[in-house]
Amino acid sequence: MGDLTVLGSRRPPSGRLGPGALSGEARRVRAALLEASLAAGRPHEPGAVTTVLAAGEWLTGRPPGSWTADDVASLAWYGVLAWCRLVGAPVPAQAARALAELVAVLDPDGVRGLGTALAGIVDPIDERAAPRSSA
Repeated sequence: MGDLTVLGSRRPPSGRLGPGALSGEARRVRAALLEASLAAGRPHEPGAVTTVLAAGEWLTGRPPGSWTADDVASLAWYGVLAWCRLVGAPVPAQAARALAELVAVLDPDGVRGLGTALAGIVDPIDERAAPRSSA
């Protein structure tokens, strides 16, 4: 795939893959999403949420509140996978779910059209992360 740094605005901070690697806004969004999902009885894997947010900030160079529908589509199709490959981490099993629910938190009324970026996509992140079976 070549040098993935050209896809994002900066290289990820080496050795800092946890919530501390996120911007203040992304940490607040992460906490809100995790709290809301727990309260709704559908808790998220915190690592999946962190990975999606970190990949998005790396890919766009902006905090999540300023992401566009194109940014969300890029995350779904290649951004999360590229981030994980760059930092040498596996793609979390719940990455697609985390991205979908993150969109719901960032654009609850659909005014920004972030959800349209995911319409018709059947978990592309999870599909590419899953091991291929030999049939």
